[in-house]
Amino acid sequence: MMKYYCKISFFENIIYWFWYYSSKIKVAFPWGLAQLLISILEYLNVALIVYIVLRVTNVNNLDIKGSVFGLLFPVIFIINLVLYRSKKYCIQKVKCGLAWNEKYCILKEKYDNMSQEQKSKCKTTFFVYCISTIAISAIAAIFVL
Repeated sequence: MMKYYCKISFFENIIYWFWYYSSKIKVAFPWGLAQLLISILEYLNVALIVYIVLRVTNVNNLDIKGSVFGLLFPVIFIINLVLYRSKKYCIQKVKCGLAWNEKYCILKEKYDNMSQEQKSKCKTTFFVYCISTIAISAIAAIFVL
């Protein structure tokens, strides 16, 4: 029997796996950590593009470079807070006795409906994105410094 496949965007896939692994290691706020980690990876990618544009346009003013790179991360983080807020993906809390169980997540339900092959493809995409971002950042740091 083929399981139903729901369309999941690229960054929803990345944030799901961050959330999944951070909840596995019992982090206090796995959704917040996932948002922070995806913001850092997006910042590294966008910062490289901004650096290349500033380098090509010969902007040598340190005030402009500092303000661009200083404002870039908070802007990306706020955008991610709005785009990937937990209310968008979590629709209810289930009361079990006196304690609240973990939120029922729509994104988790989409992954539960996937076949094992589809999950492994999504997980591979996640790891390739993370490794390539780290490699690009390391290469960029070598050339910048």
